Amino acid sequence: MASKLEKYFRFMPKELKARSNPMLRALLEAWAGSDSEIEDQLRNTNAQLFVKTAEGTFLDRLASNFGVSRPSALGLLDTDFQKLVPNLSLKAKQLAKSFYDTMDVFWGPTFSRANITSSNAAPFNVSVGDSFTITIDGRAPVTITTVIGDIAIDGAATAVEMQTILNQIDGITVDIFIDPTNGDENLSMRTNTAGPRGSLFIDPINAFAGLGFEVNRKHVVADLAQRTVLYQIDPGELLIELPAVVPTLRRTLKGSHHFHADATIEPALAPSNTIWQGSFMYSTEEQPYLIMQNKALLESTIQKGAVLNQITVNSTVDLPADGGELIFNFGKNNEEQPVSYITIPNSKTILIDPGHTFAQAHQIGSEINLLDSTQTTPYAPRINGNDLAVYLTSPANARTIVQDLLETLAAAGITITFVILLPEYKYLYDNPYAE
Repeated sequence: MASKLEKYFRFMPKELKARSNPMLRALLEAWAGSDSEIEDQLRNTNAQLFVKTAEGTFLDRLASNFGVSRPSALGLLDTDFQKLVPNLSLKAKQLAKSFYDTMDVFWGPTFSRANITSSNAAPFNVSVGDSFTITIDGRAPVTITTVIGDIAIDGAATAVEMQTILNQIDGITVDIFIDPTNGDENLSMRTNTAGPRGSLFIDPINAFAGLGFEVNRKHVVADLAQRTVLYQIDPGELLIELPAVVPTLRRTLKGSHHFHADATIEPALAPSNTIWQGSFMYSTEEQPYLIMQNKALLESTIQKGAVLNQITVNSTVDLPADGGELIFNFGKNNEEQPVSYITIPNSKTILIDPGHTFAQAHQIGSEINLLDSTQTTPYAPRINGNDLAVYLTSPANARTIVQDLLETLAAAGITITFVILLPEYKYLYDNPYAE
């Protein structure tokens, strides 16, 4: 709006003193605000016309035009579904790239490409003048040497510096892997060639020894215990290796617990074993809230980007009159929280904090729950059995759905055989019966 308003000021005759004339300034601000809203709506409308930028139901409608529907059981984010649609509709069947692009949506490129991770963490003992030689996919070796300006402190190269240096080599991609347990930064290097044709071989002499990459050995995708690989057995048969589970399966309530009676959305039911069975709850460091069973139903549509000072609901009897925080459409794609409200003037009106801009659209009938913002840390389930009923998604079932999607990529008469790679687990036991 500011740029629009400034444009109006420049076009107004100086004699009118548009900047200081309160009546004229108010009129220009109204026009500028309206113009900005129209531009936003046009941009949003334009974004919904294309698969790469459309969201929500708009994306689903575009996908349906290509004969593709979003697998509801997978909980795909819009960004993932945007990548999946062209794979299932526009790309030619029976091309290896179509299969790998589809598998990468769910597992990512590190499962389908030969890769290696540094054993050392940053800072790395690499200095100006050091060389690195690598053979990619069996082609001629490539050598790169660090020069002045690549590394700020000799012998203490940062992860970002080494990532920038190595990514100058054509045919590989280097990412920074941050260990979630201690924050260490390691480097992960992979070939850009998917499948068994890709390989990495690091020369033992010119190896940037400070990184700790394994040298003098050909690294291939078959080295990975969990991988997504396509093999052409004969002209009429494909063999695809897949992990047993889909690690990028996304659910709004993934891993959530049933909680006891004082922290449920719906009234709790106490079974004979005295363990309370309530609704699914979700609380993390980023969203430290408990959702209460106090609720209302929206009776007026809220548009995305709206700034409101009040909303109309079916009843405010369950909500505290002195203000609080709300969550709209808990557990759904258009979930939004926290939305602060100031007070409740009557039985059907909630005065919303006008400082909140709605990031999602909410239709009539949407549920609004009260948030208990006093819970500032994630709830730790008790190990005495009272809180141990757990809601789990099924990543194995999700994998069978992905298999069905992959089968649609095969041309007529082609048989696909799937080989499922079972994961290896290391269990840490926590005895719930221990005092």
